[in-house]
Amino acid sequence: MFQKVTRELQHTMQVLTDTQTALNESSMVVIMDECGVMSHVNDMFCDLLDLSKELILGKCVFDVLTPSDGSVAVSIDEIFGGGKIWRGELLPKKNEPGRRSFQSTVVPFHDDTGAPYQYVLIGTDITDQKSAERCARERQEQLKTLLDTLSESIVFTDEDGRWLEANTQALALLGIEDDEWRGKTLSNLKSHILTSDWVEDINRLNTMTWKQNTSFHYEAIRQTKKWKSLH
Repeated sequence: MFQKVTRELQHTMQVLTDTQTALNESSMVVIMDECGVMSHVNDMFCDLLDLSKELILGKCVFDVLTPSDGSVAVSIDEIFGGGKIWRGELLPKKNEPGRRSFQSTVVPFHDDTGAPYQYVLIGTDITDQKSAERCARERQEQLKTLLDTLSESIVFTDEDGRWLEANTQALALLGIEDDEWRGKTLSNLKSHILTSDWVEDINRLNTMTWKQNTSFHYEAIRQTKKWKSLH
């Protein structure tokens, strides 16, 4: 019986050691008391913030990190006040250009009375992801600006006919009244101009274009707020 308990204890300790090793290799880890005072930080935390353990330990975690939810500041009480798991973005306190961003989880540990006595912060560096998202938004804005300078009506769709991008000329020409048109098909868009026959023609040509990997030419003329197909 004693040997079985010993083996189980050794197995549990090995699992904990392996878990700690995996966390230290993949994430920044901070152990804090109920006030956020740091008692342990791993090497990745120090490396990402370019700070030594001697300068960090014994200080409040928010002396070096700033909680943020997008552009809205998050109070410390929201993280430590309720004794619940908190997830959000943390930024280095130093307001430097190109500073890092960390997607973080703060997990409370409770004593026998249910009161939190310790918190563990696990964070992942998402700086590259945030940069890529910012670049994608900028490119989308540049594309939209370019498309709006053209006199032609232009719409980009995917294989299923869902709208990906459109310029203001196309929205006006087709009488699109739906502000949230991205991701929708012609059949699901609100318009005071489009007729069911015209929508069916465009959907059919869109399907043929994707299947045959070629282009088709289609013309339509507007007559008293209606469209007549020219075949």
